[in-house]
Amino acid sequence: MPVIHAIDSGGNTMKALYVEGCFFPFFPFTKDPKRHLSNIRNLPIRDDDLLLWGYPRTGCHWLWEMICMLSKGSVQYDANTKENYMLDFMTPEMLEAMPSPRTLNSHFYFHHLPAQTKEKKIKFVVLHRDPKDTVVSYYSFMKGFAELFDYNGTFSHFLELFLEGTLPYGSFIDFEQHIMQTLEDNPDIPVLHVFYEDLLKNCAEELLKVQRFLGYAADEKLCSGIAAACEFKKLKQVIVDRPDPLRGDHKEGFEGVCRKGVIGDWKNFFSKEEEAAFNEVFRAKLGGTILAERYLKA
Repeated sequence: MPVIHAIDSGGNTMKALYVEGCFFPFFPFTKDPKRHLSNIRNLPIRDDDLLLWGYPRTGCHWLWEMICMLSKGSVQYDANTKENYMLDFMTPEMLEAMPSPRTLNSHFYFHHLPAQTKEKKIKFVVLHRDPKDTVVSYYSFMKGFAELFDYNGTFSHFLELFLEGTLPYGSFIDFEQHIMQTLEDNPDIPVLHVFYEDLLKNCAEELLKVQRFLGYAADEKLCSGIAAACEFKKLKQVIVDRPDPLRGDHKEGFEGVCRKGVIGDWKNFFSKEEEAAFNEVFRAKLGGTILAERYLKA
């Protein structure tokens, strides 16, 4: 297995896989990552599948739960977890066993997604979040595992890896640049852009947009009920109470996939110099995009 140990400037190491020119976390259900990527590219896609696409720690667990409720037309938590529908980790057999309609999820680059997502033109919901809040959340997440990432560096050291892209799923900025270019190159892909901050500020209104995009009749009562059921602290407890195959690797005090659910926590981590350097890279690669319009002013 192609294991690497990324090293930050403080000498701290982080475990990752390096396959086909990309960094990944460990795939829990396969010992052959290259074969897994090939299997997922060949995964049969159903006409009613939906793909939730975004970089790690942008709020995919949260939005996935709400989309599942919209798909069922019910304010009822799914018996399964997002991980059961995640292309990155599940085997084709596991994914094919999931009932329709499936809300699939991935942090993969487009060329690693199932080929039929493009051929069948299934709908994509692309989730974005302030990159500075994303890196803080990703840092806290990685520090919460004893063996999976085995990383013990400071935030400043982690920020270096985040900008360089030498960590699982690579650089956030490169990933978002890839999303924008992919959608520009494939204008026939039905896509809805959703922003984490908008969900926090007015969840029910944003869910109405998702509902219309999915082709369902607008139902304000359902969207309001889902927003209430998936209020961050409430949903966090639901997810904590579910079985988690990685819980045995959690460090003491780590709360799992849901952290704070707030906007602007990055201000408690970034120095002025780090903020300026981060914004410079962001502006150089994503200037003029919908992300720059939002987040360079934040």
